[in-house]
Amino acid sequence: MDEKHLELLFLLNAAITNLRLYPTTNPVIQRTMDNLFLTLQDFLQVNDEFILAEAEKNLLINGTLLEKSDQERPQVKSLLDIMNSFKIKSISLEKGVTKEELLTFLELISRLKLEKDLKELLQEAKINSIAIDKKVFIAKTEETQLLASLDIKDEEVIRLFLGEEVNGRIDIEKIKEKARDRVWLTSVFKASMRQFMLQKGLISSAQLSLNLMQMLAFLDKIVSQSDLEKILPSVTEALLEFDGETISSLFCQKDIDKLFGGKLIANLLETMDEGKFYFLVEKFKQLGLEDKSATLLASERGKKYKKEREAGESVEKNEKGQKYKEILNKVQLLIEGSKETGLSDFSFLSSLPEYLKELFSEDREREAIDLVKALSFGLLKEEAKIRSEVAATICSIFECCPIEKRRILIKSIIDNLAVWLQNEDRATIAYEKIAYFLKEEIKDSIKEREYTLFISIVDVYYRISMGVLEKNDTISEIANEIIQDLATPPLLEILLKDFSEGEENYKDMTGRFLMRLGDKAQNRLLDLLKEHDDSNERVRILHLFSEIGPSALSTVKRRINPQEPWYFLRNIAYLLGRLGTHEAINLLKPLLLDKNEKVRDEALKSLYRLEGEQRGKLLLSLFPELDEKFKPEVVETLGKMKYKPAVPYLLDILQDRPRIPSPERVELEEKICLALGKIGDKRAIPVLTEVSRAKRFLFSKKVYPLSVQKAAAKALTTIRVQESRG
Repeated sequence: MDEKHLELLFLLNAAITNLRLYPTTNPVIQRTMDNLFLTLQDFLQVNDEFILAEAEKNLLINGTLLEKSDQERPQVKSLLDIMNSFKIKSISLEKGVTKEELLTFLELISRLKLEKDLKELLQEAKINSIAIDKKVFIAKTEETQLLASLDIKDEEVIRLFLGEEVNGRIDIEKIKEKARDRVWLTSVFKASMRQFMLQKGLISSAQLSLNLMQMLAFLDKIVSQSDLEKILPSVTEALLEFDGETISSLFCQKDIDKLFGGKLIANLLETMDEGKFYFLVEKFKQLGLEDKSATLLASERGKKYKKEREAGESVEKNEKGQKYKEILNKVQLLIEGSKETGLSDFSFLSSLPEYLKELFSEDREREAIDLVKALSFGLLKEEAKIRSEVAATICSIFECCPIEKRRILIKSIIDNLAVWLQNEDRATIAYEKIAYFLKEEIKDSIKEREYTLFISIVDVYYRISMGVLEKNDTISEIANEIIQDLATPPLLEILLKDFSEGEENYKDMTGRFLMRLGDKAQNRLLDLLKEHDDSNERVRILHLFSEIGPSALSTVKRRINPQEPWYFLRNIAYLLGRLGTHEAINLLKPLLLDKNEKVRDEALKSLYRLEGEQRGKLLLSLFPELDEKFKPEVVETLGKMKYKPAVPYLLDILQDRPRIPSPERVELEEKICLALGKIGDKRAIPVLTEVSRAKRFLFSKKVYPLSVQKAAAKALTTIRVQESRG
């Protein structure tokens, strides 16, 4: 096999793998595609097309079967798995294919499943230079040269054997006459059988068995009964060259039991090896053909098989149980760091993916789950080497398992995966692949309304994307990409519908899930907060934002707009007080100056909830601009904050009073006195003493209303009590 063929094959496989890990805009993809396309162009300069075809679970390139050693390569097996998953028999890349067409095709087959048939998707994309299931002609070997030695009439007979049409009218009687020649008949039969063997893998077993049946019926028609008995051993031997699937399909053909005087089936059963006999018994059971299976088991050979099977099943069950215990024990010893195995004994891990496939194929799902659960505790170990090896093994298990089985395994270790993602700081290939599997699983779970199970995983990715959990650039990029991919409009619509219309006990979990999908989802919830008529639902949304804390501040602050309805701004003010950061203090400024009293009151309450000297500074800086009716509340808040830097400012206001104070001014003075008392600063004592004793002279600025004097006296008492307590 030319190295150029293999190089192209490996580059194709690498491109598919990378497309599963990275978006098409990633530089890794661009480099991979450039390398692949240039190599393909070089190949197509001397060849019309590059063809990959599958036959009998083997790969052919441009009609030539790969060597056995090449068939064992992981890249070859991976490509065969992909072709099998999409039920593709051949892929042809033809001259004229563009890099964009190639990328579109590879992006399609890199997906785990497609909504439409691959051929249909290629047609919609108007890609004509990439053909699926194009007829492949296999290169001839020495065994296929017999046809060349036959004259045209013999070849026409062979075509009749193969069930093909021939030109002109064929005289059956002449063929019967010629069939008396045993040498001629044997050569024609062998040539026909070689053609049937070449069909293996290129057509289904059912179609192949139908073609064989037509050949056998034609043979039965042109050969005399005595000659049929003579060639029966040769026919039987030739038929037994086919696999069990083809033979079982042949046994199901109508009138097969009448051929060769009714002796063909009996001779096949008597001659076939035990493996094929046992396969037929199980296959007929599987197909529900109990009568055929019972007939086989009733024979002497069948009775022997039944007895051996029962004994073998018992032994096999015990052996499998013992093997499982040994493997589980090895996993547990490794995770626990036993001296028996040592921390460096990872060799057995490479066999686990295939063993898991074996467990699932034998309906031992519970054991598979328990084994992976035990293994997943290795993700929590402090030793980076253990975490790395275990992650790589779990990744390989996910890769080799069918989607539905992988889903079961992921769900069974979801808690350990969440802890691992939270603590892990090494962006290995296994880390990236597991992240991809989790993302796809979460997307499917949203569509299937089973997403709440994954909230712990989404929470970790959200906190990484927001910088709450500090990680390296690669892990942060992975987290950002996952959050963005989960917050697409179709998925958000599903979640928002559940949040609005779902059951009460389900809404909170859906809301928490939404909050962790970042800015897009949080803004949609804020829209609902503004639009919802139900106060209970508004409270639910407020609690969701309060629960998630400071990470939502960037979303909330962009919604501060004086054009918004007052009731929405009041809720924004409420949230700012519960997101608990210093940045929220300055964000409250426009809300403290809002024209609506309820918005201002809520903003002041939120400011009080926050911590730090910056609160008092903000209130003092805004005080001249505040609404007169609002100022008493602000002064009262300064008192509750015990903000001492406000004392000189408040004393100045208290002393610099108008000759005829308004009711609002009187209230402000009362609040100032009480606030000074709560602050407890000795600097206020002289002024408060003067205010409490002021005599009432007409139009004197020093005359304070009785209510203000009482407030001053109360403040003095408060300060002195505080002094006495030290």
